[in-house]
Amino acid sequence: TVDAVRAARHPEVAPGSFLCITVEDTGKGMEPAVQERIFEPFFTTKPLGEGTGLGLSTVMGIVRSHGGFISVLSKPGGGSSFQVHLPLAETPAPDANPPARANPPPDPPPKTVRILLVDDEEAIRITTGAALESSGYEVITAAEGSEALALFVRDRPGIHLVITDLMMPDLDGIGLVTALRRMAPDLKIITTTGQNSLARNNRIRQLGVRHFLLKPYTAEELLHTVNAALNST
Repeated sequence: TVDAVRAARHPEVAPGSFLCITVEDTGKGMEPAVQERIFEPFFTTKPLGEGTGLGLSTVMGIVRSHGGFISVLSKPGGGSSFQVHLPLAETPAPDANPPARANPPPDPPPKTVRILLVDDEEAIRITTGAALESSGYEVITAAEGSEALALFVRDRPGIHLVITDLMMPDLDGIGLVTALRRMAPDLKIITTTGQNSLARNNRIRQLGVRHFLLKPYTAEELLHTVNAALNST
């Protein structure tokens, strides 16, 4: 059981009954400074080229999307223990005298903000999508620019924001933004990139994009930028 005191450490968690899954190793453990950052997207202690830094952040995003949280216990030389806490579903006892016809369940509350997320890296789509969905946004994803254009044409009235990577095969981010601007001049757009190019940034500004995310970015930076873009005029 997770009580109110423990739940308060995790703003997205409500007190109640949880299932705990523990995964332990006998490795070299982690320093406190490393533990504080292990769930950040793109953070890794591995040498350059040997890790994406997206594994644990992806897991955290999935667990949070189910209303859960992860606890970590580790010390240098003493291995690590990860405890995944997931809320238990509460199934009511069957009614001994059920009504002849049950009332239909109420419709779920509408999600008023739909975001089209475009990135050719699946791990980034999963992590970023989970962070957005855990904050109440509805997310549809595309792996490249052409797919994103097709989705936008299909769902155009219901898409309020596009978040797109700039470096993609086939139709890249600049090509996608150019096409979107022709169809919807007032569409709110955020671009993301891991390479801060002055020439590319100038081109994006010329296309009317005013909100950017430089990879790697945190969930807090992501949500702050999304909020700013949605409230911009």
